[in-house]
Amino acid sequence: MTNITRRDTIKGGAAMLAASTLIAQNANVASGANNDNLFISVVCHSDVSNPFQAVVGRGVEQAAKDFNVRAEYIGPDQIDAVKQIAFIDGALAKGADGFSIMVADPTAMKPKVKEIIDMGKPVILHQGGAQVVDEFGAECFIGEDSYSSGVFAAQSLINRGCKHIAIDNHVPGELNIEVRGEGFRDTAKKAGVKWTEIVTVVSSPAKTQAAYEAAFSKDRTIDGISGGWCGVSGLAIVPALENLGMLGKVTIGIMDYTEDYLKLLKRGKVQYTTNLQQYLMGYLSVSFLTNKIRYGLCPTGIIKTGPSIIDKNNVDDVLKYIAAGSM
Repeated sequence: MTNITRRDTIKGGAAMLAASTLIAQNANVASGANNDNLFISVVCHSDVSNPFQAVVGRGVEQAAKDFNVRAEYIGPDQIDAVKQIAFIDGALAKGADGFSIMVADPTAMKPKVKEIIDMGKPVILHQGGAQVVDEFGAECFIGEDSYSSGVFAAQSLINRGCKHIAIDNHVPGELNIEVRGEGFRDTAKKAGVKWTEIVTVVSSPAKTQAAYEAAFSKDRTIDGISGGWCGVSGLAIVPALENLGMLGKVTIGIMDYTEDYLKLLKRGKVQYTTNLQQYLMGYLSVSFLTNKIRYGLCPTGIIKTGPSIIDKNNVDDVLKYIAAGSM
């Protein structure tokens, strides 16, 4: 059996990105700049201005420039499948030629995806929906394989010597978050390590901090935590543990970096975070859809953009990339 490493995955994704770009560039050289006025719609499940999603948007914007297409990055102000579908309908009314959709609620989204595909328009899934890409008939999925991310989250804590690890479930019921939790639990059980789920509220730092304080007060043997989202969980965990006198006694690896969380990392308040390279979720969505519409070419299956670790060894590089707009 061939073992595929994370490095192989990243190298494969980079090669695919380079090939995708080369296809478009070579076509432009041969026939002049494309003036087909393609319109690509990338539709999120939630607020596109939050620190995580805004990076996806920067990828969409850059790819639109690179491939000479019109592209938008849209979504409701909070997680709401009905509102997300309304945004899709709006893009259809505006004449979108292809879609990349974040699937948080497969039951609600499947009929809409089928409707778009039946119109002859290509659909890619990104960020959430790896488990249903074939079922939906989508071209491919770009982002994290949620189960593998859960395995990675648990194993990262175990590798740091943690014996009782916690997973933050910040959006209960959302497909990719629940599957991530499944991977986390399975890995803990396999390693013989105790695990705990802490349910938090992604829209409320105060409620998230209260949930942390309750969980760690109830069981002070918890010595590692991952999952959640740095934009809320990553900022709530530090004061929660400070109030309990436990900061420095718990390995903190909340997922999905933000600049504020990285500043905590530099100060030694937290130990690491994960990078899903969400810029590529936006960039590759536009790139792949453009090549599918223009040339009939698109990757298939699951295109993994992460996760990888950001810690004290590479945080300065990451902050540099953030300043440059690529993270």
